[in-house]
Amino acid sequence: LVLARGVYEHRVQFQSLSVASTSYDPLIERVVESVLVTEPEELVEASRRQRFHPRSWEPARELGDALYRAGKPADALRAYEQALGIDPEDLRPLIGLLRVYADYEVPGGLPVARDALERAPDSLKVLEAAADVFAAEGQQAEGIALLDAAWLALPDSPILRRIRLQWGLPVEAAGVDRMS
Repeated sequence: LVLARGVYEHRVQFQSLSVASTSYDPLIERVVESVLVTEPEELVEASRRQRFHPRSWEPARELGDALYRAGKPADALRAYEQALGIDPEDLRPLIGLLRVYADYEVPGGLPVARDALERAPDSLKVLEAAADVFAAEGQQAEGIALLDAAWLALPDSPILRRIRLQWGLPVEAAGVDRMS
């Protein structure tokens, strides 16, 4: 039995000889029915901090991060939006928003990605997260165009090189690898 919640994976494994496997069915059923998955300690602590400091951007962002990792995209979006409302200059909750839209394939991320690119045109982290949103929304060509334009502007950026390689895009100039 494998249960995935966000980045957490819970496993229960039974091994037996195939001829005796059916005799374990009642035990397996009882174990599966008794499984109680609790909230990760990180999420419990982030929720507590946010309750005690509701007007602080850092606990809101940390709660968004914990909710993202716990597989709760709708709640993570709300926490990141709250953090952005408190401190609109901090790019971390903005990147968190984009990661939720991209990684959980939550619809509606395109306008957020476009807005993020306007707000932080020089941030490669925002560029990467926005491009991933475009891909998740089926707009790969727009994501590739963003990465191509950035590569023309910053052809020696190791961060951009890594992003392009992850996307399966070329990183050579005129047939010569830039890392040579």
